[in-house]
Amino acid sequence: MTTHHLSLEHLVRPPVTSAVKAPAVFLFHGYGSNEEDLFSFAPELPGELCVISARAPHSLPPYGFAWYHIDFDANFGKWSDTAQARESVGKMVHFIEEAIDAYALDHTRITLLGFSQGTVLSFALALSYPNMIRNVVGLSGYIDENILVDGYQDKDHRHLKMY
Repeated sequence: MTTHHLSLEHLVRPPVTSAVKAPAVFLFHGYGSNEEDLFSFAPELPGELCVISARAPHSLPPYGFAWYHIDFDANFGKWSDTAQARESVGKMVHFIEEAIDAYALDHTRITLLGFSQGTVLSFALALSYPNMIRNVVGLSGYIDENILVDGYQDKDHRHLKMY
């Protein structure tokens, strides 16, 4: 499978078993990391999955990337750039839609696996767009209600599974 040029840099492991409209798991790394970090899990994941690991859009020198800026201030504590986090959720949604088309994925079987910042945004994405995501695996993260799309409370989340 050729890696397509999409809106986010990414790595792809195609399904081991040939499947039309394969289910997919999208991997979203944490603050200061990159798309190679979680991609090390790819050989351990079920062969029927297309595994796609995305790189966050914001450069974090010297070698990493972030989904949104975090300020660690001795006087004011830690705070996150909420507007940038919401923007990244939008970029993730767009990227997933692009990848579904580019890699002929089953849009009804999309799983997100995030670590730290990737978990925070995976939860926000799944809760804000519940008809897009079937499962979320969150590793070391939390739900930040400040970055959810307005009106999310009215949406149906009964089919969504979070681990």
